[in-house]
Amino acid sequence: MAAVTLGPTSMANASSRNVAAGPATRVDSGGDFISAGTGTSVPSIPETPGNGLCTGEWPNVVSNVFYKRGTSGRLYWDFYLTKTAIAKLGPEVTVDMTYASINGKAINPPYGPHTERATYDFHASLLNYGKIGGGSGTIKTAENIEFIWFIAGSKGTDAYRYTFCKVPKPGVG
Repeated sequence: MAAVTLGPTSMANASSRNVAAGPATRVDSGGDFISAGTGTSVPSIPETPGNGLCTGEWPNVVSNVFYKRGTSGRLYWDFYLTKTAIAKLGPEVTVDMTYASINGKAINPPYGPHTERATYDFHASLLNYGKIGGGSGTIKTAENIEFIWFIAGSKGTDAYRYTFCKVPKPGVG
């Protein structure tokens, strides 16, 4: 399974996705399928929950991401591939968060590669994080979070998934 690095340059044409550029206003969600090892394509219509908060279900043809913020302030997510994705990607996949940012500044992605059956709940959480280039931080209410996942399939098709959302108050989701 070949890995492809996805980051802000591969998602650069925000205007074609009907979202406002810049971390202060950008909230959206999307993803698509790609032939293994060929790079990415950007979906033309993002799929975004109405409030733009990292809460509840963020559906997409590739995966459904469920966000919840615990009372401790930790942001939790569950990442489930859809039936369509499982059919295209195969019974075993590798899911890797290739890029993450807080307020437009890159952080160490809080999810490394996991190879599992395609029906697995690829789950994790974030509270404290390391900044690329040094330093650390703790997520705060109303900060903008960007996550990009790459999914390597076992049938010659890969996929990617991304979300841009605002951190809700603790205990919401």
